[in-house]
Amino acid sequence: QIVRIAQKVSEGDLSETLEGTPSTRDEIGMLIRDFQQVMAYFRDMAAVATSISAGDLRKQVTPRSEHDVLGLAFLGMTDYLRTLTAVATAIAGGELHQRIQPKSEHDVLGNAFHSMAVQLRANFVRIQNHTAELTQTNAQLAEEIAERTRMEQVLRLSEEQYRMLAENVKDGIMIVQAQKLVFTNRIFTTMMGKPVEHLIGCDPVSLFHVQHQAN
Repeated sequence: QIVRIAQKVSEGDLSETLEGTPSTRDEIGMLIRDFQQVMAYFRDMAAVATSISAGDLRKQVTPRSEHDVLGLAFLGMTDYLRTLTAVATAIAGGELHQRIQPKSEHDVLGNAFHSMAVQLRANFVRIQNHTAELTQTNAQLAEEIAERTRMEQVLRLSEEQYRMLAENVKDGIMIVQAQKLVFTNRIFTTMMGKPVEHLIGCDPVSLFHVQHQAN
């Protein structure tokens, strides 16, 4: 039975169980007990490996001794994976100062995490710089808008004051832009004998008699 189970174990099959309790204390009995412990050990390691392959790092690995190569390797692997997980969780929470030190140049996972963290920090710095530039640009735009609004208010007030002044003088006043009449006061419209809507937009030269135009 031991030989048959040993053959299965050599193929990675841990489904077989060596039943019974050794009834003797001779070498055969000791062999059976040791073999049962070996099977239990392999099943424990297999359970841990299965959990790790499913992303579950909760299982604890306790090496049987300081010479337990497989147990110590599993312990180091799970501790390392937990460290990477903790750092990844911290980075996902915005703690970009977290550092990952790969075990060696062949540490594919550690190097990948390290490169990711470095790239995230660089991107964050670029975003901060762009944000600062946008903030400064927005502030400048706000100042320009405020200044333009102030100038429009000043201009509107000046126009109102000029219009009030023009309406209260006793002389006819007109304003021409691009050979078009754009403003007349009340006295000017009375002098022309036409309503203001007929005057605005016309060529002011056409308002005078031919002999005056020639002069």
